[in-house]
Amino acid sequence: MSTFARAQLSALTASVIDLLVTVLLVEAVGVAPGPATLGGNLTGAGSNFLLNRRWTFRATAERIHRQALRYALVWCGYLALSYGAMVAGTQWLGASYLVVKVVSAVALGIGYNYVLHKRFVYA
Repeated sequence: MSTFARAQLSALTASVIDLLVTVLLVEAVGVAPGPATLGGNLTGAGSNFLLNRRWTFRATAERIHRQALRYALVWCGYLALSYGAMVAGTQWLGASYLVVKVVSAVALGIGYNYVLHKRFVYA
């Protein structure tokens, strides 16, 4: 299986975790979609970091702290873009938060995360 395919499976797993936490926070706890996205992103990020380190990029030779710092930098950018997409999609365009969440996760996962993970975080 290619690195790209493993990265997409890792991202899919993290996205499912992210989505479930977001929905749980919105529907069961009553948190607004914007902040709920932050909670979902945080749980998805932790699982994605560990999956990518061990399975996707097989990059366990380097110290985890260095990778975690680089991952955190990339994740902060992802978080800002994801949050902006949620606000723009729900408040400005009137789209469902679920639609915005899924579309932005796929687009950012391929066009932003994969590239930076491969060339910066786990390089």
